[in-house]
Amino acid sequence: MAECDKPLFQTALTVQVGDVNYGGHLANDAVLRLCHEVRMRWLAKLGWSEMDAGGAGLIMADAAVQYLAQGHHGDELSVEMGAAGVAGVGFSLLYRIRRISDGLVLAKVQTGHGVFRLWQAACLSFAFGIENGIGGRLKWRNQTILRFILNAI
Repeated sequence: MAECDKPLFQTALTVQVGDVNYGGHLANDAVLRLCHEVRMRWLAKLGWSEMDAGGAGLIMADAAVQYLAQGHHGDELSVEMGAAGVAGVGFSLLYRIRRISDGLVLAKVQTGHGVFRLWQAACLSFAFGIENGIGGRLKWRNQTILRFILNAI
């Protein structure tokens, strides 16, 4: 799994009671929900959503999780998100979930995403098309790419 060496975004989250499994620690399915929350916060900061990331939709196609340590109810977490693997009609987002109190990395996650136009039910291929990095809006041409994702890998 690729490492999140150049974060695009960072945010803090707290492990909620619903994130804890019967063993008393952060549940495996909750890790993906936390990543989804981070992704949504990142998109919102850019003025986007998963349905409209500057003119295209994003859909998660796959996920890989590496569990490294247990988290517990009330743990304050820092989650960094970066990117890798821009190719074809998709890219990967990388997450590093760290407990703030001791700096311990609890999990590393990689999610694969496709870019599509919902109203056309078609995937889009990538080419260069964003102005001004993170602050820019996607400019659709024949093909497009999030330049800031390319800069992140």
